[in-house]
Amino acid sequence: MFAPANDISLGKGKHWMTANVTVSKAEQLLKTQYYFYDDVNGRNHTACEQYHLPSDLSTNAIDLIFPTIHFNANQSLTTSVQEKKRENSSFSNKTQGHLPPGGTGLHNCANLTTLDCLYSLYAIPSSSLPAGNNSYGIVEYSTDGYRPEDLDLFFSTYKPELVGQRPHLNSIDGGYPQQQQEDVYDNMESDLDLEYAMALVYPQEVTLFQVGDMMEGASYNNFLDAIDRSYCTYDGGDDPQGDYGVAGLGKRCLEPDGESLTNGTYGRFLPLFPGDCPFVTTVGATQIIPGTDIAAALAEGKQPEMACEVDIYSGGGFSNIFSLPAYQAEAVSHYLTRYPPPYGADRFNTSGNSRGLPDVSVNGARYNVAVDGSFQPVSGTSAATPLFGGIITLINGERLKLGKKPVGFINPVLYAHPEILNDVTQGNNPGCGTSGFEARPGWDPVTGLGTPNYEKMLALFLDLP
Repeated sequence: MFAPANDISLGKGKHWMTANVTVSKAEQLLKTQYYFYDDVNGRNHTACEQYHLPSDLSTNAIDLIFPTIHFNANQSLTTSVQEKKRENSSFSNKTQGHLPPGGTGLHNCANLTTLDCLYSLYAIPSSSLPAGNNSYGIVEYSTDGYRPEDLDLFFSTYKPELVGQRPHLNSIDGGYPQQQQEDVYDNMESDLDLEYAMALVYPQEVTLFQVGDMMEGASYNNFLDAIDRSYCTYDGGDDPQGDYGVAGLGKRCLEPDGESLTNGTYGRFLPLFPGDCPFVTTVGATQIIPGTDIAAALAEGKQPEMACEVDIYSGGGFSNIFSLPAYQAEAVSHYLTRYPPPYGADRFNTSGNSRGLPDVSVNGARYNVAVDGSFQPVSGTSAATPLFGGIITLINGERLKLGKKPVGFINPVLYAHPEILNDVTQGNNPGCGTSGFEARPGWDPVTGLGTPNYEKMLALFLDLP
């Protein structure tokens, strides 16, 4: 090894090895050259264009090395004002607007998503019994912070028994639930995540992992490093699946050279890390088909959802980095064979041997969120993700009551049992000057395997060891 033994450490899970080496030693080891890159917001990133490993290591022992070809790019909000305020934020792209008319009943779920809409769509119980040692972890990155008043406004409307309740805080790298900066840009993410997560899994506990202080903020690296070892600050990592269809990285695509970014109106599709990582369950976004009464549709056995096109588009596509995992091979092959996309290799990875995403999807349109003292509709794939995580938390709780362990990595089970999900076959995810991919029967790179059915998922996971 190039590094002395005291400069090498293993993470607690024994999956990550960290080596503290100089840049020149890293370049020698990986046969590469590192550069500093500046993004459009002036942030600096350390990366290389390519690197090399001995063949026996690259195929048998190593899945990922960073920092290498991945950028540690924090996404900002979509408007220029938001970008100025949140330059160092990891806030996922979201849109907001005025509350639509029609009220909050099931007949209006196509216009406004509420807890009752989600309970009905995904057969989720509105209450459960507590399970010991079961907590739902929510990660927020400074300067994001929830307003206690917003939580109570939401709870008093939808879950009165939660009024006054707060998440359990687990601080990472100086993180704390800041409340000195109170505006929609600093509060929306945390308010959305915690309002719906706490209401969905109650009386299970919610743990808030608040990452980073107010001076430097944080990224996914800080969080992942902290839970896998005592703490380190090496660069690397990226953001989750975005809200711009196949133009995943802040509404940008790749030039034909595969190196520089376009303005999102043309170029090669750009799925995001870590969403394209085969060890992550990636969640896309759906919406209610316009004009649909979900109660009537569900009673008739009809699928009331389609790929999201209200305010945002579901991210999806095929990784330019990661190979096709075995658990997904049959599903991806079925899509590419039966419904081949009308694009060539200049648009996406056509090899048929790359990781496809998303894995599943959840409604991500117009969540009714209490933020800064009033309710606003908020859309985003990161609105969908906490909902799916909450469902897994409820399932874990039921398994714990039976003396079983949490479900662990669920992707192989999902692909082996697509019948526990609601297939979505309508819609697409445009971007890069194209209509993107199309939702089709079975897995597709728009909505994945489909949306969750809690009752079917619970029955299957309770039956597993």
